[in-house]
This record gives sequence, structure tokens and C-alpha cells, in this order.
Amino acid sequence: MAVHLSLLFKRVFGLQRPTAALFLLLLLLTSCEKAEQIELPWTELSSPTVHNLHGIHFVDAQTGFAAGGDTWYLGIQLHTTDGGASWQVDSLTDKALFGLHFTERDRGYSVGIENYFLHRDAQASDWAVKRVPGGSIYRDVAFFDQSGGIVVGGQAYQYGQLIRVDADFRAVQIDSFEHELSGVAFADAQTAVAVGYGIVLHSVDAGRTWQRLQLYGDFFRDVHFPSPQSGYIVGSSGSILRTSDGGQSWQNLRDGDRLTVSDVPFRAVFFVDERKGYVVGEDGHFWRTLDGGDSWQRIKGFPNTDLYAVHVVDGIGYIVGANGRMFRFED
Repeated sequence: MAVHLSLLFKRVFGLQRPTAALFLLLLLLTSCEKAEQIELPWTELSSPTVHNLHGIHFVDAQTGFAAGGDTWYLGIQLHTTDGGASWQVDSLTDKALFGLHFTERDRGYSVGIENYFLHRDAQASDWAVKRVPGGSIYRDVAFFDQSGGIVVGGQAYQYGQLIRVDADFRAVQIDSFEHELSGVAFADAQTAVAVGYGIVLHSVDAGRTWQRLQLYGDFFRDVHFPSPQSGYIVGSSGSILRTSDGGQSWQNLRDGDRLTVSDVPFRAVFFVDERKGYVVGEDGHFWRTLDGGDSWQRIKGFPNTDLYAVHVVDGIGYIVGANGRMFRFED
């Protein structure tokens, strides 16, 4: 746990010397919160880079993309046509790339530091590189179709930006927030959710206006919708939230701000459908649910490395993380 047990007793019970009974009670509370450990077949892939990878997306069983780089010095886009067995370098920029997203029509988008905005068709030979003004560090991007999309960013837990772009990738609207934004996703053509440092935003008009929801207590890192009504959010203190009404309200499945819940620094979430999903995070945390997040299983024996993104297609999952490490698992 991130908080020492004796300190917890001082906070919760006001005791300098906890009794054995109270100590046992708190151990029972924390042990009940742990995820069941299971075996899941996985293998590490050969990577062409030692730089952090922040995004992964497969458009079919064979064709996939990854994005990352060295924060202030290099951005990298990778491409595979054999299910991850081998990778080639597609594009390089002089700053790291973060968000990576493909629409159902195989149109891809990626963003990064210093206004970088990249786009391509899945079958194209390379990425087109642009600069979209509005912010300095872009963290994520989402498109529902090719009519336009949303870019979010920020830095140092503040200076949040939310940029709406049109079909020609021009910034048509720029909104600013006090808190850094790190993730964005569409539930349907009009409904979108953006998350960040102690902030969750909801839009019902494709990002033209936003409502801030009453959700706090974590740095919300990522959001994903497997269906128009069902969505999930994860945070870097270990929070997991679920919506069943398109993001208007959220249920806290795991409250990372609670003293009796151990810190699990989640970074990304992906659901195959409304029941089966995965979350990954720092220190090799890799969890699975089969019941829509009501209970979780931790994958046993996974390497203790920071994991930044997860994606599943056609029964095969992919994870990327620190130092260019890439993994493949059976869904």
C-alpha cells in the first residue's frame, strides 16, 4: 500500500499504538480489495525502439500501429503487417507522440508535443504531419468519423486545452481549463467525454459545449466506450469508473482516493464489449474483468515495467509501455 498501516490507524482511529484487533481489521479490509491473480498466455514482441511507446492500435489481425518517442527529442510511429511479429518505422518527429486513434474506416490520427498532429489512411505509406495551434502538449485525440475530431492536452497538471478540429484538421474551437487533460473518447457521433487531472467533461454536441461533472479525487488518465451507453474511466491512483448512460453519470467501481484501497497507477483502459475489458498501468499492472468491472483479475507474472496503452482485436491483445517494450496476449 502507498500509506503505511500505522499512519492509517492514526488517521482513521486517532491511535498512536493500534491494538492487534484493529490491525487485523485493517489487514482484512485491504486484503479484500485485492484482485484475484490468474494466468493468461502472453509473449513479449521484438521492438525496434528503446523509447517509450504511448499508443497502440490494430485495425485488423495483421495491421497495427504504435506511437511514442523521447519526450523533447524524438517522436516515432511504428507499423506492422504481420500481427506484431516485426515492425517498421513509419515517421519521425522531433518531439514525442502520445495519442493514437483509428476510426472504423481505418483513418488514423496521432498527436504530441508542440502542436504535432499526424494523420493517415491505414493502407497509406506514411503519416502526413501538421501543426495544429491551440496548445503546446497534446495528450490524446478522438474522431467518431472523418467530419472532425477532438484533441486534448496540457502539462504540469494544469493548462488544459481542448481543441475541436474540422475535416481539414484546422482548429475551429479552442477551450482552456485549469486542469491538464489526458484522454478523450466518443460514445457516438454527438457524445464525447474528456478526462484529466481531477476533471471529467461531458459533451452532447460533438465537443461544441462541455459540462464538467462532479467527479474528483484522481488524475483520470483514460476513457473508453465499447458501446454508445457503456463507458469506463481509469485514474493514476487506481480509480475505475463506469457509465451506463453515455457518460452523463458515473459509478465508482474502485475508489483510488479511499484510504483502504491500495494505489494502482492505471494508465489505459480498453473494453472488448460491455463485459470484458482490460486496464494497464505502471509497475506491470495488467488487470482483466469479465463482468463489466464488478470484479477484476490481475494477470500473474507480467514484467514489472510501466505499461501505457492496450488494444484488442480479433481475440488478440497488444500492450506497449516504457523503453519500447511490446506485448501480445490472448484475449
